[in-house]
Amino acid sequence: MTKPITDRAEITLELPEKLYLGSFGRSSRFDAHLDSAGLSLLFDCPGDAATRKSVHIHIRFALFADILRTLAETVPGLPPAADCNDLREAARVLCHALAEAAGADDAPRMSEEEGELILRLME
Repeated sequence: MTKPITDRAEITLELPEKLYLGSFGRSSRFDAHLDSAGLSLLFDCPGDAATRKSVHIHIRFALFADILRTLAETVPGLPPAADCNDLREAARVLCHALAEAAGADDAPRMSEEEGELILRLME
Protein backbone atom coordinates (compact mmCIF):
# COMPACT_ATOMS: atom_id res chain seq x y z
CA MET A 1 0.00 0.00 0.00
CA THR A 2 1.52 3.31 -1.04
CA LYS A 3 1.70 6.45 1.07
CA PRO A 4 2.07 10.10 0.05
CA ILE A 5 5.63 11.40 -0.10
CA THR A 6 6.08 14.03 2.60
CA ASP A 7 9.25 15.59 1.22
CA ARG A 8 11.15 14.78 -1.98
CA ALA A 9 13.14 11.95 -3.57
CA GLU A 10 15.53 12.44 -6.46
CA ILE A 11 16.68 9.50 -8.58
CA THR A 12 19.56 9.41 -11.04
CA LEU A 13 20.30 6.33 -13.12
CA GLU A 14 23.47 6.56 -15.19
CA LEU A 15 24.08 3.95 -17.87
CA PRO A 16 26.52 3.95 -20.76
CA GLU A 17 25.31 6.61 -23.17
CA LYS A 18 22.10 7.20 -21.14
CA LEU A 19 21.20 9.29 -18.15
CA TYR A 20 17.80 9.17 -16.46
CA LEU A 21 16.83 11.81 -13.91
CA GLY A 22 13.61 11.84 -11.95
CA SER A 23 12.19 13.50 -8.91
CA PHE A 24 9.25 12.46 -6.79
CA GLY A 25 7.55 15.19 -4.79
CA ARG A 26 4.40 15.68 -2.78
CA SER A 27 2.12 14.58 -5.62
CA SER A 28 3.92 11.22 -5.69
CA ARG A 29 3.59 8.14 -3.50
CA PHE A 30 5.98 5.57 -2.03
CA ASP A 31 6.00 2.09 -0.53
CA ALA A 32 8.70 0.56 1.64
CA HIS A 33 8.67 -2.90 3.16
CA LEU A 34 10.91 -5.73 4.24
CA ASP A 35 10.60 -9.18 2.72
CA SER A 36 12.49 -12.38 3.47
CA ALA A 37 15.57 -11.19 1.55
CA GLY A 38 15.76 -7.44 2.02
CA LEU A 39 14.24 -4.00 1.65
CA SER A 40 11.89 -3.07 -1.19
CA LEU A 41 11.25 0.54 -2.15
CA LEU A 42 8.80 1.93 -4.67
CA PHE A 43 8.51 5.56 -5.77
CA ASP A 44 5.48 6.21 -7.96
CA CYS A 45 4.25 9.32 -9.73
CA PRO A 46 0.83 8.58 -11.23
CA GLY A 47 -0.43 10.33 -14.30
CA ASP A 48 -1.05 9.89 -17.98
CA ALA A 49 1.33 7.94 -20.21
CA ALA A 50 3.52 11.02 -20.82
CA THR A 51 4.07 11.92 -17.15
CA ARG A 52 3.74 8.62 -15.26
CA LYS A 53 6.94 7.25 -13.74
CA SER A 54 8.00 4.74 -11.11
CA VAL A 55 11.19 3.37 -9.60
CA HIS A 56 11.45 -0.02 -7.90
CA ILE A 57 14.50 -0.83 -5.75
CA HIS A 58 15.33 -4.00 -3.84
CA ILE A 59 18.33 -4.04 -1.48
CA ARG A 60 19.36 -7.26 0.25
CA PHE A 61 19.83 -7.14 4.03
CA ALA A 62 23.65 -7.37 4.04
CA LEU A 63 23.96 -4.41 1.69
CA PHE A 64 21.33 -2.44 3.62
CA ALA A 65 23.31 -3.04 6.83
CA ASP A 66 26.47 -1.81 5.07
CA ILE A 67 24.58 1.30 3.92
CA LEU A 68 23.40 2.02 7.48
CA ARG A 69 26.94 1.62 8.84
CA THR A 70 28.33 3.91 6.15
CA LEU A 71 25.65 6.51 6.88
CA ALA A 72 26.55 6.37 10.57
CA GLU A 73 30.15 7.19 9.69
CA THR A 74 29.04 10.39 7.91
CA VAL A 75 26.95 11.74 10.81
CA PRO A 76 29.86 13.67 12.39
CA GLY A 77 30.11 15.70 9.15
CA LEU A 78 26.55 16.98 9.35
CA PRO A 79 26.19 20.69 10.07
CA PRO A 80 24.95 21.43 13.62
CA ALA A 81 21.75 22.95 12.19
CA ALA A 82 20.73 19.71 10.44
CA ASP A 83 17.30 18.66 11.72
CA CYS A 84 17.46 14.89 12.15
CA ASN A 85 14.69 14.50 14.74
CA ASP A 86 12.33 12.63 12.38
CA LEU A 87 15.17 10.40 11.21
CA ARG A 88 16.26 9.64 14.79
CA GLU A 89 12.69 8.74 15.80
CA ALA A 90 12.23 6.55 12.70
CA ALA A 91 15.46 4.69 13.57
CA ARG A 92 14.14 4.05 17.09
CA VAL A 93 10.88 2.67 15.68
CA LEU A 94 12.77 0.40 13.25
CA CYS A 95 15.10 -0.78 16.03
CA HIS A 96 12.15 -1.58 18.28
CA ALA A 97 10.24 -3.41 15.50
CA LEU A 98 13.30 -5.52 14.62
CA ALA A 99 13.84 -6.43 18.29
CA GLU A 100 10.16 -7.35 18.71
CA ALA A 101 10.21 -9.52 15.58
CA ALA A 102 13.38 -11.27 16.72
CA GLY A 103 11.84 -12.10 20.08
CA ALA A 104 8.70 -13.48 18.49
CA ASP A 105 10.41 -16.12 16.36
CA ASP A 106 13.63 -16.78 18.33
CA ALA A 107 15.74 -15.13 15.64
CA PRO A 108 18.95 -13.52 16.86
CA ARG A 109 18.16 -10.20 18.57
CA MET A 110 19.73 -6.98 17.44
CA SER A 111 22.76 -6.41 19.62
CA GLU A 112 23.05 -3.33 21.77
CA GLU A 113 25.96 -2.24 19.57
CA GLU A 114 23.82 -2.52 16.42
CA GLY A 115 21.03 -0.55 18.06
CA GLU A 116 23.46 2.15 19.18
CA LEU A 117 24.91 2.28 15.66
CA ILE A 118 21.48 2.95 14.18
CA LEU A 119 20.71 5.56 16.83
CA ARG A 120 24.11 7.23 16.24
CA LEU A 121 23.19 7.44 12.58
CA MET A 122 20.16 9.48 13.49
CA GLU A 123 21.86 11.87 15.93
